Formats: sequence, structure tokens, C-alpha cells
Amino acid sequence: MSRLNRKVSKQRVAGGYGTIAAEEDLFVKLRRIIATYLLFEERYYEELEMPDPVQFILSNIDKLSKEQIKQLIEETRLKLGLRHTPILCILGAIRSRNDEIRRLIGNELDSRILATPKDVMDLIAGYKQYCNESKTIPRQIKKLVTKSLQRFDEYQLAKYGRNVKNKNKMIKLVDVFNLVHPKPLNPEQGKLWRKLIKNELEPPMTWEVMLSRCHSNKEKRNVWLQLIEQRKLPALATIRNLRNMLCVGVEEQTVAKYIDTLKSQWIFPYQIFTSYFMIKPYIKTQYIPMSLINYIKRLSDNAEKLRGMTYVVLDISGSMGLFTSNSYLTRALAVVYSIIINCEKYRFFLTSGDDCKRKHATTEIMFSYSFGDLVRKIENYRVNTLGYGGIFTAQCINWLKQNYDEPDRLIVVSDSQDCDRGRPIVPKFGRFMYNNNIAPYHRVAYSEEDPWTATFETFSSRVVDFIKYKELINNNLC
Repeated sequence: MSRLNRKVSKQRVAGGYGTIAAEEDLFVKLRRIIATYLLFEERYYEELEMPDPVQFILSNIDKLSKEQIKQLIEETRLKLGLRHTPILCILGAIRSRNDEIRRLIGNELDSRILATPKDVMDLIAGYKQYCNESKTIPRQIKKLVTKSLQRFDEYQLAKYGRNVKNKNKMIKLVDVFNLVHPKPLNPEQGKLWRKLIKNELEPPMTWEVMLSRCHSNKEKRNVWLQLIEQRKLPALATIRNLRNMLCVGVEEQTVAKYIDTLKSQWIFPYQIFTSYFMIKPYIKTQYIPMSLINYIKRLSDNAEKLRGMTYVVLDISGSMGLFTSNSYLTRALAVVYSIIINCEKYRFFLTSGDDCKRKHATTEIMFSYSFGDLVRKIENYRVNTLGYGGIFTAQCINWLKQNYDEPDRLIVVSDSQDCDRGRPIVPKFGRFMYNNNIAPYHRVAYSEEDPWTATFETFSSRVVDFIKYKELINNNLC
């Protein structure tokens, strides 16, 4: 414990706002931003108050060592499964004046960073947008793009090569070939690329193409059944199209059985919950909900856990009910579900209070993965027990300290609108303490003595990945 309690310099994390925490070096700060920020969450960030994560990554990535940049890019894409962020890291590195960092892009990066032709198009469009639209493509980017294009087969090229354009700069796949001039590995690949450039590739029979050719609901139903029978529908496409299947008459039991076969680990719990709330008016049985719940349990069973006991405290004040962009799930529930499926052991608490009396109200609850269970319990406790007031962070943690054993980590999920008088110092409780501020209004001044290990002025389903890394570098339990 002495190593963790040593005196450290402090700073306001998340761009100079919010809670005081131990000072981070640039590598750790970039990992936190990459793992905890939603780059394109329009409804979340307050204009002019939150730092722009895109510009921060572009401006600071080249200040790291070559080895750190390589590690950051490859882990972000191959481990975290993020698509846009590694592209931003590549663009930031290519803007560097350090020749070693620039050569890293073309000579040492894994070509799987650009997993699909769409990634290649986004990289070229990003260079035109963020670097210099008038300049030619740098040689190192050409090398990386060439290695990636050489991996793609006819199916992938045909899928993304016909009228697929980048929304920002209208970059087509044929434009990539004209700008990069890649060299094929063999004559057969050269013939394939010439067919693409001449627009002579036959469109592949993807599920999107098959459905686009249907003229009636009966035809669409037959296509969905064919895709299910042949197991050609990817996991995310399945989750996002449940309503479309039900609307054209696909049987609920058939859909449920197919969900039971899904194995992808790149699905997040909030995507499953969002899908359920979209299909709720259309279902008549419990087949699909039970299959979705079982899928969440499989995700939890296969996840790398935060070891030890984790206490999760959720602020249920009225301001915590905002929704994420294009979602049926509140930010609070989205981040909570993302945390708890990654915990080896956890206890869950709800907190609110009385703003007039300046007194907290906190309770522990048990809930199941069943849809709506946590939502119903939050509303019940808010109306009948805890009230609609703001969070009283110090009072809440003092209450936990008096009534429960110390956990390995404490995670407080709130919007940081603390209503306590005098802003009392938050007590130390748990080996690690995290404040996940999912709606940073920045109206609360925190004491420099607050013992937070880190604060996240954001919402992202990858918050837990940063917690694992943060504890790993502090010789933690993970």
C-alpha cells in the first residue's frame, strides 16, 4: 500500500476540468482518452468545455516513442476493436517530423489495422481532412495501404468497391487505387484490381444486396430465413435487425434459436439492451428476450474480469436520465452494464438524496440481467425511498465505509452535480477509486485531497479496459 499512497503531483484530468487526480504521463493520458471517449457522441460533450479528443490525439501522438505508438495503435484496433481511433493515431504519427515515427507506419505496423477496404478509404479521407488536402499521399501511408489491399479478396473488394463513398470526402475505393498506385502480389491479383477499377466486379450476394432485391414482405421473410438457415448473418447485423425480421413475419422462436448460436465478443451489452427496447412492441413471447439475456451472460462469462470485489455506485438523480445519441438506453445504464459484466465480484448501490436537507440516501440492491429489472428498481427507489435529489458523494462513501468492508475498487457513476454543503473531502475507501462523470457539467469544485485514482469525464463501453490498464501499471490485482 505504501507504493500507492506516496505523495504525487496532481492535475485536473480530462482537459483541465473535473476532479483532481494523480498526474498522468502522456502515454497513460492517451490510453485513457482512447479507451473512455466516444469520438462522435454529439449529444454528450458540452461545446467549448470538453477537450476535442480527435485533435488531442492528432496533436500529441507523435510525442510518444516509436514503441509506444506501435503498441497503442495495434492494441486499440486488435484488442479493443476500435476502428476510427487507430486511424487517427496513424494520421497523427504521419504528421510528425520524426523520420523514425513516420517509417513505423509503413514498415512495422500490422496490416490488420486496416481490416476492411472501408478502413482504407477512411484513412485516405482522414489524411485529406486532417493533414493536407493538397499534398500527395505520403510514401509510408502508401506502403501500409498497399499491404492491406493485398490482403483483400474479390468478395471484400466487390462489397466495398461499388459506389461505397466516404461521407466526409467522397473517397471511393477506386480513388484509393488511383492515389496510392499499389503493386499486386501476382498477375491474378492484378487482373482482379483492374476489374475493380473498370467497375466490372459482380456485386457479392451479401445480406444487404439480397434484401435490396426483394419487392414484398414475403420475399424479405424468405431471405431472412435463408440467411438464418445458412448462418450468413453476422452477430451485430442480427442484433440490429431483429425488428426488421419480426415486421415481415419471421417467427420469434426461429430468431431466438439463431441468437443462441451467436459467439461474437465484439457486441456490447448496451447494444443488446437497445435492440430489446426497439423490438419490445413487436414481441408476443419471451423467446427472444431470454436468448438476448443468455447472450449477455455469455459475454460476461468470456470477458476478462476485474479481479477482487468491486463496488459500483450509481447516481439516480433526475439529471441522470439523458439518453445517448441514437439510443434507447440512458448513459447511466449503458456504462453500468458495461462495468458489471466485467467484474469478478461486485456489489451494486443506488444513491440520491434530499437537496433541501442536504442529506444523502443510499441503498444496496440486487438485480438480474432481465430487461427492465434495473430500470424498474431505480424508479421504485427514486419514488419511494431515495428521492430525486443530487448526489452527495462524500456522505455516500462515508456511509459505505461505516457499513461495508473495504473493496478492491470503488466506481462512482454520476454526473458530478454534488449538492453537499462546503464540498467536503471524499474519504479514501478501496484500493482504487474511480469517478465516472458521464455528464460533465463542470459546476462542482473538488478538493485537491480527494483520493480518486482516476476520473473519466465521459461515457464509453471501453472504460473497463482503461481501468485494467491503470491497475496493471500500479501492480494491481488484474
